[in-house]
Amino acid sequence: MKLYRRLLFLLIAGFSLATAPASAQRLLPNEDGVPEPFRGHQSGSEITVSYADWDYILGAIVFEAGTSDRTAAIAPKHSVGTRVQNGNQSSRRLEGNRVMFTALDEDALAVVSRIRRELEAVPAYAPLGLWSRNEQLAYWLNLYNVTVIEQIGLRYPVRSLKSLYYGDREEPSLWDEKLLNVAGVPLSLNDIEHTILLQKWRNPLVIYGLFHGFVGSGNVRDQAYTAANVYELLEENAREFINSNRGLRIRGNKLLVAAIYEDFADYFPDFDEDIKAHLAYYSDFADRARIMAAKRVSPKTKDFYIADLNGGVKYTSDSALGNASALMGAVVGGGTFGGVDVPALSMDFGTELAQQSNTAASGLSTSRFPPQAMEYLAKVRKRNIDRDGTVDIEEIDPGKKLEPVQPVKDRVQGTDENDSSGDTNEDPTA
Repeated sequence: MKLYRRLLFLLIAGFSLATAPASAQRLLPNEDGVPEPFRGHQSGSEITVSYADWDYILGAIVFEAGTSDRTAAIAPKHSVGTRVQNGNQSSRRLEGNRVMFTALDEDALAVVSRIRRELEAVPAYAPLGLWSRNEQLAYWLNLYNVTVIEQIGLRYPVRSLKSLYYGDREEPSLWDEKLLNVAGVPLSLNDIEHTILLQKWRNPLVIYGLFHGFVGSGNVRDQAYTAANVYELLEENAREFINSNRGLRIRGNKLLVAAIYEDFADYFPDFDEDIKAHLAYYSDFADRARIMAAKRVSPKTKDFYIADLNGGVKYTSDSALGNASALMGAVVGGGTFGGVDVPALSMDFGTELAQQSNTAASGLSTSRFPPQAMEYLAKVRKRNIDRDGTVDIEEIDPGKKLEPVQPVKDRVQGTDENDSSGDTNEDPTA
């Protein structure tokens, strides 16, 4: 009888997912509030935008951690003589991808700023209304993320981004500043988030393509979005976040979810029911019935610490390591890092920062790594070993040569009838 009731409950929960409120997965686009230059699209458009320079920068500075195993990090114990003080104490601090902000020195930041300016200029060269919806979505996500990384890099070192994100008595939110000008329209990050993306797509997946710079939000990726990969990467980000303690924890009949969902409440008009359907859709199968049966949704899970490999600390020490490759090699021999026991490996592995004068990453400098970076990387390595017995970390190709920044005329293809390089993938929400 118990087994029968359990199967019946799962069947009902599965039916609930299949017939979830439409608003939980997709709202109808409404461009009424969108500035005129950003309205409309052209299905099957041959216009494509290249992000090769931004893609290269991301590959050099982003460390991908893989999926969470939902284990809580133990409280850090700082040894005498370390420079780690009042760092991130969260039990979720070892989840999610990280940016090596220390690698963004003055020259590298200048490259990032130039990429941002070139992206701003693209719609004046090729009007957005002539692009496909997928091409437009990839553009807005890349422009948003390059701006966030640039602005945090200009303020680095900084540990908590709460006041930058929400503002305080002394300074308004960075997200409200008109940092951008696209096709003659001054724009803030919030304008992109809550006007353009919300009104044109109305798809909660968009949330997971926006990098806010702090641990308690969606992942930054080590590659740029394109029309061809945008929905695949957004779904990967959604599953990673929802199946981590940063995004969702189930406590009895209550769901503890990321506080950032409240900032995107417009995607979930009937918040509790819509968010439940959304979370269940992208969660592991074993959790779906419990999610749908929950009586309460509590968006209180916060972590505003910077998603920086060094935890927002410019760390220098004679004993510190020079780059990510050397750092990862340091834990190959095994040991205990931040309470994480890591077995020895017989092979070397790691990522390398490209140091080439003729690449987009030419300004990247070597970094120094404090204990919190060692703890994070040790946890990532152990998790990967436990999952599949191997560690596979992609190396940056030092032979890849790029111009420092792609000018607009070289970035945009398919603007004349002789160029047929466009992407034919269609936006599933169109």
